[in-house]
Amino acid sequence: DHRDLHSFPTRRSSDLELKADTLMQDVQQIEQSIQTCRRIFSGMLALARDGSQGNIQANLRRALDSTLAVLRDGLERQRVQLQVRLQDMVPNIRVGQGDLEQLLLNLMTNARDAMPSGGVLTIAAEVVRDKIAILVHDNGCGISADAISRIQEPFFTTKKNGNGLGLSICRSIVWNAGGQMEIASQPGVETRVRVLLPTVNDTVPAKAL
Repeated sequence: DHRDLHSFPTRRSSDLELKADTLMQDVQQIEQSIQTCRRIFSGMLALARDGSQGNIQANLRRALDSTLAVLRDGLERQRVQLQVRLQDMVPNIRVGQGDLEQLLLNLMTNARDAMPSGGVLTIAAEVVRDKIAILVHDNGCGISADAISRIQEPFFTTKKNGNGLGLSICRSIVWNAGGQMEIASQPGVETRVRVLLPTVNDTVPAKAL
């Protein structure tokens, strides 16, 4: 073969370094997602066993970061804009870290699925006396009046391929923590989910939902 070897394209070292950096970031994101899933599965097993809550506590910022590590790419592909509004000082919540991540993952996934053509997903949190109020809001398709009364029932779903367990699991997590969850929706306009959870300073939870 007498072809000029110099005519073949060569890869610059900078290109290889860039690909290596990108690959490393992808691996780190995958690892973080796996750790998030492990904590969620552990929380689901503990929930199934109805284990004692003990002195467990969760950090909201860490839970949100872990949840976004799983969902961020999907949100970007679906053209969903994310708005996060947290107060500077957010106390820890008296719930398992995996349970809080499961709660956020389910609520944010529902919000994303309600906006197949894009939209705005807002996550906000504020301190309300000895509790944390977490708001998950989307401007998607909304929930009909007939479905809103049944939306938290096990196996009831408005999704074509849904299993109807997401909000039921959320309800159980919130109830076990002694919190409250409210869902309000306007079909074709928006859905708001407000979760009220006790902080670690609230020593006497009142289980009400």
